[in-house]
Amino acid sequence: MLHRVKIFVRGQLRESRALNRTAAFLFMIGDGFFGTVLVFVPGNIASKYEFTSSLPVQIFKDLEPTLEPLLTKGLRTG
Repeated sequence: MLHRVKIFVRGQLRESRALNRTAAFLFMIGDGFFGTVLVFVPGNIASKYEFTSSLPVQIFKDLEPTLEPLLTKGLRTG
């Protein structure tokens, strides 16, 4: 989501500035694993980035091979 400040003068848009851009993915796996993957770009540079909530989902998918041993062990013992 791109957060912007828009300044209107007499009904006309005079200025539009990006404040930041964010995307979040919340997950819960069973009863013991949960968390958030957050992508955040601060300031005016945010207007140069385009991404949706699919970016943190892809990051989570890319982390799966690293997380899998932990998840497997936790699900077996839980």
